[in-house]
Amino acid sequence: MGKFWLFGAAIDAGFYWLAIIAVANSAVSLYYYIRVVVFMWMKEEAVGSPIVVQPALAVTLMIGVVGTVLLGIYPAPLFDFAEVSARSLGMVRLAAGIP
Repeated sequence: MGKFWLFGAAIDAGFYWLAIIAVANSAVSLYYYIRVVVFMWMKEEAVGSPIVVQPALAVTLMIGVVGTVLLGIYPAPLFDFAEVSARSLGMVRLAAGIP
């Protein structure tokens, strides 16, 4: 839905060329999205060597999983950091209409 609103806004603003390029890029990206689905659900399972997980990959995955779970359960520090960052850039004042 976000893409439709974005394309509609570009068309309403008169940027037809930009909307055409965006729609074309979205059509190209569909090939990649559908390709993943095809490989997941419609292809036969490939028989090959077992998956070997290197220690660096395991650590990276664990950091990502722990970060996702923690920020999903307790997102307040992330929001506080975003607010401080926005204030330092003066964006909050502009959004609030404060000169």
